[in-house]
Amino acid sequence: MGKATKKQVAFASKISKTLNISLPEQLTFETMQKFINTHIDEYMNINYTALGERIKNEVSILDYVPLAGFTLKKIGNHGLYTTVEHDSLIIDPHKNCYWFNSRGDADSVIGFVTKYIYNGDTKMAIKELSEKLNNSDFSSNIAITPEASVEKPKELILPPKNSDMRKVFAYLTKSRFINQEIVQDFVTQHMLYQDLKGNCVFVSYDNDIPVFGCLRGTNTYKRFLGDLPGCNYQKGFFINGKGSELIVTESVIDAMSIMSILKEKGLDYKNHSFLSLSGVDKNNALKFHLDHNKKFQSVLLALDNDSAGKKISKLIIKEFADRKDLCITEHYPSSKDWNQEITNFFRFGKPLSDIDFFKNSVTLHIKARKNIIER
Repeated sequence: MGKATKKQVAFASKISKTLNISLPEQLTFETMQKFINTHIDEYMNINYTALGERIKNEVSILDYVPLAGFTLKKIGNHGLYTTVEHDSLIIDPHKNCYWFNSRGDADSVIGFVTKYIYNGDTKMAIKELSEKLNNSDFSSNIAITPEASVEKPKELILPPKNSDMRKVFAYLTKSRFINQEIVQDFVTQHMLYQDLKGNCVFVSYDNDIPVFGCLRGTNTYKRFLGDLPGCNYQKGFFINGKGSELIVTESVIDAMSIMSILKEKGLDYKNHSFLSLSGVDKNNALKFHLDHNKKFQSVLLALDNDSAGKKISKLIIKEFADRKDLCITEHYPSSKDWNQEITNFFRFGKPLSDIDFFKNSVTLHIKARKNIIER
């Protein structure tokens, strides 16, 4: 058994003092984690009100905006901030709160961390934030530039596996119309499994180490999705294929949808690499993979056919405008996204082979030769 971390001991000591109970005799990682998990509910119930007020007053929301995958950008003369990815997201560091105009969403730093970092898990958010109280090592001076990129420094936490995969297969093949062989390939490559709650768990790896994971609920009547705690947003959900083309999508299911289209056309989807941005808020992963995979000559942006997807596409094109070795094209579905595209084709009895994914609907951006005309 490994040695307990300093953070574990510090947090467990707070629980011990508050509840007037003794710490475990052996200070190992396993015993301390079990102690924390056993008593954290009672500890939080006693301390929530006072602790919450301290967090709201002492822990800056500005420290957590980059950790959620957003890039801070100062606006106006009133000390407010927005983000490069979403200009409708407003951060007020004086009131230590945020509001999302386009989503009707507003809350304190606690609400922000709960929703955008811990996917609705308030207990984990409070635990994280409470560790920052009076912690001089946690700097509030995060660089605020359009190029800012902050990776969340946590170990990826994967939920337990269910021995049953029926809900996942039924959801992906019958509700999302993903090719069954592609679903099985994801399972075989350990990139997909079903958790104990029946959710799809998608996992990507770097040298066989899990670095990014996301959930997708299998209930078609109740939408549920989110990233797992500890995701490495610098690397994102990446599948390294054999060719020189990188296809960028918003979700893993969109990537699987494009794979299904290619397979129906008799093409090998493994000749392409795929990067899913897990929404459009974490596009810094693209820069990482282009910098670390010199084989890529073409980037095919297959984001959603909506204002957010098109805005991110334009930002990406602008960011890589000086890459003379790179061809960037935009590929929008006629529907909102690529999974909706194949869903519509199936429901109307049309073959997926009729979908011409590679036909770009807008200007082709080529940096390799200055004399190439736009088409």
